[in-house]
Amino acid sequence: MSIPIFERFSGNVCPTQAGCDVFRLARTIVDEFDAFIATARSVHNSETGRLSVGCCTPLSAGNLQACLPKFKQRFPQIELATVERLRTRLAAALPNGALDLLIVTGSLPLLDNKVIPMWSEHVLVALPHDHPLSSREAVYWTDLRGEAVLLGHYDARKELEDLLVSKLVSLEDCPKI
Repeated sequence: MSIPIFERFSGNVCPTQAGCDVFRLARTIVDEFDAFIATARSVHNSETGRLSVGCCTPLSAGNLQACLPKFKQRFPQIELATVERLRTRLAAALPNGALDLLIVTGSLPLLDNKVIPMWSEHVLVALPHDHPLSSREAVYWTDLRGEAVLLGHYDARKELEDLLVSKLVSLEDCPKI
């Protein structure tokens, strides 16, 4: 059974009702195909998709906190997911594809991955208001002699502890960690 989609008149061709329905469906298919091509180009050009970033330091301060909103503004079509875990779990998540990018302090042996230094961060010290060091503009490593130092669960504890010990003259001066 054939269904005419055009009617011929002298010097003129017009679509039938079935022809109008076919053209409407064809226009939808062409529009969806154009959207498919645009999406494929965006993915190819890394302008859309999902980016999973792992880190083991809090995002509450520093360059990383400043970078993330700028990234979202520049690439609004990319869903940005940040994951904060222990360094060893983050290191395992990178090669298995659960993370696309890993930002850590210090050195972390990551086989078959490229490691690039990004920036140097200041180490922040949080003190109670009534602590003798809280009135200073800057706290120096030697000011922490004999102080109690708390490190967070996800912090690069070993690197920070080694850094702190290296800045002090003797092990007796080391803070209580």
